[in-house]
Amino acid sequence: DLVRVCDKLNNTPLVTLYDTLEKYMDVDRVLWFLACENAFADDDGYIYKGKMDYCLYWDEVSGRITTQEYDGNSILENQNVTWGPFYHATDPNYPLLYKLLQVPELRQRYLAHLRSVMAELLDQAQLQTVISGYATLVDTIVLNDPKKLMTYTQFTSGWPAFLNLFNTRRNTLNSNSEVVQVAPTIGTVDHVVNGQLNVAPTAGGTVNVRAMVGSGVSSVSLFWCPQLWGSFERLAMFDDGLHDDGASGDGTYGASIPGQNAGSWVRYYVEAKANNTALSASYAPPGAEHDVFVYQVQLPPPPQPSVVINEVMAKNVSTAEDEYNEAEDWIELYNPTPDPVDLSGWFLTDTPFDLYKWPFPAGSSITGYGYLIVWADEDGWQAPLHANFKLSGDGEEVRLINADSMQVDAVLFGEQFDDLGYARLPNGYGPFVIQQATFAATNDFAGVNELEGPMISAFPNPTSDGFTFLTGSTQMTDVSVYDATARRVWNGRVSGRIEIDASNWATGSYTVKAGSSALKLMVIR
Repeated sequence: DLVRVCDKLNNTPLVTLYDTLEKYMDVDRVLWFLACENAFADDDGYIYKGKMDYCLYWDEVSGRITTQEYDGNSILENQNVTWGPFYHATDPNYPLLYKLLQVPELRQRYLAHLRSVMAELLDQAQLQTVISGYATLVDTIVLNDPKKLMTYTQFTSGWPAFLNLFNTRRNTLNSNSEVVQVAPTIGTVDHVVNGQLNVAPTAGGTVNVRAMVGSGVSSVSLFWCPQLWGSFERLAMFDDGLHDDGASGDGTYGASIPGQNAGSWVRYYVEAKANNTALSASYAPPGAEHDVFVYQVQLPPPPQPSVVINEVMAKNVSTAEDEYNEAEDWIELYNPTPDPVDLSGWFLTDTPFDLYKWPFPAGSSITGYGYLIVWADEDGWQAPLHANFKLSGDGEEVRLINADSMQVDAVLFGEQFDDLGYARLPNGYGPFVIQQATFAATNDFAGVNELEGPMISAFPNPTSDGFTFLTGSTQMTDVSVYDATARRVWNGRVSGRIEIDASNWATGSYTVKAGSSALKLMVIR
């Protein structure tokens, strides 16, 4: 794989290099890698040495190689802050720079990524806040340190000098005529399903994508991929009134993504090129191809409930032991019908991104009005009914998929407690409550526990624009929502029910906390 990608990089004519190399290397991520190294004037990596202090990773799923930063701890040295944006790009000994940046389209993609890095990470006001904040945090400690390696005066003069290096770097890059070329502004981007914005399509349903783009445009393209990995396909977008784009010439561009199978995830982003000589490019989201818009095709409901997820045990200490006398987490299924159900071809999963994560062994079945336990312990070698995933006591989800790729049942749970089950009450069809565990038995006669803090739920989940909070208490409850970086995006007091607008939230996962309860929330576009 390494020899092949080197061969394609070195020996493919420039006119076909992008399309050819894209099959074997994640070209866009490599351009981000190069842009970051240049923006921070990294003299301990590829852009300076060309031969060391970076890694190559081969992605088994997509079959492509990409570069990864390694040892990026030597940046913004005084002698390096005036590097140009194409440092070493004319030197054949740096083939990633030399070859890729000779391709006009890739050169503009690299420049777009470099502008994004500069806007987000080299912003003077933000850097002033961050650097001065760190300096203030350690100031007294440095002053009182009896074994410091520099004087306190060097420290107090050093961090402002560090900030000046950032300013010099940003100003140097902004003095380059190619960096400051103006690219089109991309505004709102939506996907449309039967006239509704940003909702999940049904299986086989076409999805129309609309993008608001400013003036001075040469072309607009939609890049899309019918899975969560691999290369994107390109579609031209039009502002002609014929592509679900509104009126002709109104600045809204449209294109359509073909229908996909139930449960599929689709990624997409938009590129706009300027009508200048360079065809300067911009992207929405700016972090594309790896920060992108995403939606999942709806899973059709089964014609009637046959098997349900009846109870989950995510913090098993002593409720039950498996065949190896281990107290592992477990999932209880229940058949509410009198007839046995063949589970061959069915699946359990703990993630919406892999609906077919753990297949039931051939011949698995559940008797009428019967219970079946699946151990969530990643110990498949122990016995057939041991899943290849574990449950998180902090909360996650479990989905049951039948042989026709229909989602038969799903449960999303928050923080759990030792030896307490998250169980349907009444047994087999009721809402989930935390109560005494009932391993392979009815939930109806277990004692419900009064736990510190209220239970909380949210629906719809995933959501694209908004959702409803429900708490299990009539008392006012403090609720906070945190994104994947632990930044709080919403907080308020809830009594029973409240509607929340999430239309401006970024795509991704969120954690909702209410007292000692917590749950995961997914926002998709």
